[in-house]
Amino acid sequence: MKIDQKEVERIEHVWRNDFAQLYEDRPRLYNLLKSCTLDIGTIEIEPGIDMNVMVFYVQNETLQSWIEEKMLFELQDRFAELAGLETLTLAVDVEPNNNTEDEIL
Repeated sequence: MKIDQKEVERIEHVWRNDFAQLYEDRPRLYNLLKSCTLDIGTIEIEPGIDMNVMVFYVQNETLQSWIEEKMLFELQDRFAELAGLETLTLAVDVEPNNNTEDEIL
């Protein structure tokens, strides 16, 4: 099932408000979740098989690697439960045209 605009808006609201609050005790992660760029949509993984994906963008590859290795499964599980979205896959990528290296959370 493809995600419509109303659902995209709901997902963004839950992410930036309710979900980010879960990480209030980790200020850098909290700020990242509140302010990162999101890309929500549907991709075709095989003919006739769609997958709903939300990509959140970070500032550099170091941060992307850290999140993928240490946090992605937790973020995926907690967000899916909070938003009621078991069919949404979470991914992290580097913000296009951003070459800065910041500290790891």
